Amino acid sequence: MKKISWHELKPQVKEVWVLSLPAILTQITTIVMQYIDSAMVGSLGANASAAIGLVSTSTWLLGGITYAVSAGFSVQVAHNIGAGRDAEARSVVRHGLCTALCVAGILCALGLSIHSMLPTWLGGDPAIRYDASKYFMVYALMIPFSQMIEGEQVNGQCGYQLQADLEQLSMVMLDSSEIEVKVVLNLNTLLVTQWEENIIQEIQTKEPDQKKLEEMPGIVCYVVQPQDTLWDIAKMFYTTMDDIRKLNDLGEGEVKPRQTLLVVKNSEG
Repeated sequence: MKKISWHELKPQVKEVWVLSLPAILTQITTIVMQYIDSAMVGSLGANASAAIGLVSTSTWLLGGITYAVSAGFSVQVAHNIGAGRDAEARSVVRHGLCTALCVAGILCALGLSIHSMLPTWLGGDPAIRYDASKYFMVYALMIPFSQMIEGEQVNGQCGYQLQADLEQLSMVMLDSSEIEVKVVLNLNTLLVTQWEENIIQEIQTKEPDQKKLEEMPGIVCYVVQPQDTLWDIAKMFYTTMDDIRKLNDLGEGEVKPRQTLLVVKNSEG
């Protein structure tokens, strides 16, 4: 059996760590949120905590099914993307969304059908059955609207913003006893990743040409050429971009072609 040295194993361990870090952070945040939820519910009294604890195994069961569906399709998508089969990956995503919607709808319907009887089946005390039933009903209604958002190269340094918008809300009276309500929601996610990039490769410093500086007029009206930038103009007249902006009351943007600028030579060189 061939022995593997630490130098050969180190890159593999590092890659596994990088790939597993998002899942580890997800589990940590989930556990933290559970502690926060327990603390908030505990402030409502012992009966509220007992009611949630009674149906917690059932909610974990439903949540586990949704996580299994998500993980199964995520693995297939990752394999197709890694193999360069983008079309197949998009196809799996579409099938996954349809399957997840169907499974979530079935679980939601199942939860709504048994929520009133579940606390009794679990042997809960009559004093907490009502709260446990309502909690499980709310959890079941939430399942079709739960979304897991994944991003590439997500780590602890990333920042994100979530924005939910109501795109459409309509109600139609079908008959005297039935109303159809249609709601369309948009969930937009902005994920920001920070990294360092070496842009400046080399810096050269040169003394200004004193003869040319003395021959230049003190004040110049310069017409901006199509290829000019504010940096080029400042360097041409031995001044700074900030001085040109202040003198001409310019904003932070670039100058425009055929724009006339008043430029004062920097007497200090």
